[in-house]
Amino acid sequence: MIMLFFLIVVFTKLNTDEVDILKQAFRPEIIIQSASRPSVKSSEFDTFTRQFHQDLMEDFSTEDAVIQWILSPFKDETERGRLKAYLDTLTQDDVSDEELRKLWWSSEADIVFYDGAELRAFLKRVRDRL
Repeated sequence: MIMLFFLIVVFTKLNTDEVDILKQAFRPEIIIQSASRPSVKSSEFDTFTRQFHQDLMEDFSTEDAVIQWILSPFKDETERGRLKAYLDTLTQDDVSDEELRKLWWSSEADIVFYDGAELRAFLKRVRDRL
């Protein structure tokens, strides 16, 4: 497996008006457990990370095109809402950059992020597109 470094610098603004979707983030199957964080993933997150194949950066030339591709399996609004809620949970300040990076590295993604802060910024950008 070829590991690629995917550097993204983004500036994002948190959405605070999506209370119902955020409530879904606290479903038991997607809560990040404090004792052994990060250990619990959602099925939507698994599908999401599988989109990050090794040739992704060769197939698309812009970040917007990459985000459009990785979100393409999520056509159902319920799935999109669950993924958005999960990404919102992951990108909260109580999840450290190191925990976030470890979660990503434990996924099936072929693209790796070496910097948890860059990963957090990217996930926020993706979340905002949902």
